[in-house]
Amino acid sequence: MPSSDLRKRKGKNKNKDNDKKEKKVEKNKKEEKEIKGNFFQLFLSHMYEEVDASYLAFFRMMWGWIMAYEAWTYITMDYGKMYSVYYSSPVQFQYYGFEFCKIPADPEWLKLVFIVLFIAGIGITIGFFYKTCSLIYFILFTYTYVLEQSVYLNHFYLVCVLSLMMVLLPNNTCYSLDSILFPKLHSDTTHNWTLWVIRAELVIVYTFAGVAKMNEDWLRNEPLRQWVCEKFNTPYIGDYLIYNGTAWLFSYGGLIYDSIVGALLLYKPTLYLGIALTLGFHLTNKLVFNIGIFPWMMIASTFFFFDTDWPRYAIHKIRLAFGQEDKYTKPKTKTFQKAVFKPLVKKPSFKTTKIRKLTFSEKLMLIIAAVFLLQQLLTPLRHNLYEGTTAWNEYGHKFSWRMKLRTKKCNVFFYAYETVSDTAYYVPTDKILNRKQSRKVGSRPQLIIQYAHWIRDNYLINATNTEVYGYSYCKLNGRPWEMLSNGSVNLSDLDKWEVPYKFVTEISPLSDDLIAQYPWNWEWSWKSLETHIFSKGSSREDIAAKRADRDRAYQNQSEESAAGFEETITKRRIELGYLR
Repeated sequence: MPSSDLRKRKGKNKNKDNDKKEKKVEKNKKEEKEIKGNFFQLFLSHMYEEVDASYLAFFRMMWGWIMAYEAWTYITMDYGKMYSVYYSSPVQFQYYGFEFCKIPADPEWLKLVFIVLFIAGIGITIGFFYKTCSLIYFILFTYTYVLEQSVYLNHFYLVCVLSLMMVLLPNNTCYSLDSILFPKLHSDTTHNWTLWVIRAELVIVYTFAGVAKMNEDWLRNEPLRQWVCEKFNTPYIGDYLIYNGTAWLFSYGGLIYDSIVGALLLYKPTLYLGIALTLGFHLTNKLVFNIGIFPWMMIASTFFFFDTDWPRYAIHKIRLAFGQEDKYTKPKTKTFQKAVFKPLVKKPSFKTTKIRKLTFSEKLMLIIAAVFLLQQLLTPLRHNLYEGTTAWNEYGHKFSWRMKLRTKKCNVFFYAYETVSDTAYYVPTDKILNRKQSRKVGSRPQLIIQYAHWIRDNYLINATNTEVYGYSYCKLNGRPWEMLSNGSVNLSDLDKWEVPYKFVTEISPLSDDLIAQYPWNWEWSWKSLETHIFSKGSSREDIAAKRADRDRAYQNQSEESAAGFEETITKRRIELGYLR
């Protein structure tokens, strides 16, 4: 063949290759243009990118074990915890909207509930009929949670929230009995939205906890100043907790931690710093305050911020340590002489995500997730709808991640007046309510009004028209004693769900002495630092003195409430015609 023909053919082939390259470049540019112009569609498609599902399996195991343990605490010791919470008082403090939930008259039924919760927790752990066990756990735990409001804790609410999320998440597609028994269910990958919806929820919890700490009491080291300095019996670190400086470290350290840890965990370069701070924060909380399962829940959930294939990578490394290679091991090459982990799927990226049309079910799932997260964002903000100090009047306090923000020492006195027989009674609250209820009732307006209604309906036999008056004196975060409940208001006539309540008074502003406790108001000298930082907060003698002061306050308030009730009843007797 002539060389001229060969050159012509080569030239044509080069032109064809160039045309193909140009078309490819134009196509890529067109795709980039389309992606940039449709970010919302890109985001939706990105949420359905494939990720390794092993992280869900690991959390399922940790979550199920913690939930089974929580149920077990009610079963052990012959159901002692169950009886003390639900069967040691004739009064049941309820939640709005859940009045239909009643404590079973026969304790055997509630025992069965906790046994089923324990079994469901085990089922979640091993991934056996996972969806059924998760749904059962969510329903039954929420049921036990709403049975008694006086034992409200933020971490129990978080259990309800995360239990609901566990129902929706595909946590049983791998490393579970379900994936073995039902091979069609098995999948080593899941969708990207499952990761980000949990991350978003955890960041919401942390961030609102941090924002809530930015209040006038926390910034002056209350209530931690009182709590921490009294923990001198804490193993290993008790000798350090007695100093005021430790409480200041906990107060401002906790505020900063909650406010920034979400960002630290989400940002790859600061992930390990966030992990270290999280471990230190929650283990310290467990050691000092012993706040149940909450630290373990939050430590386990922190693993959501690692790459999704970290459990598979860990297993791969363990196998390599024993000289065993698996299907996730890249073969050795001339360039790489060591065995390298081969990810199951590539990490999702907006740059590589291709926009596609989502199915109806995919869109519906994202809508459900968005509505859920929106509710989680708005609920903690509802306290702004009410005037006053939230830690005092409690409006919007619950379900808002307002954790460890107040210590409220209260003395409460209830009186009943039967108008038909013209008879007045003192109601011995400490003999009616259990220990937990007695401690909480005076500080929570919702409990005050519910207890007043119970007195009206149950305390006086054959009473036809009973009026109830409550006098609650409270000391909030080291402030002076003040009256929370206006004793001249007949509580039995008020709607127990109509907030704000007419009987709740507002707390006085901080005094100059209390304002002087803010660090920016200190006199910055060695003597001042010695007083605020290096001095001891509480000793056994100080605690004994505080108890003596509270006993004196109780005696004075008892006499004051009795006099106030007598004055109120005298007015009522005049109105009813019993006196002139």
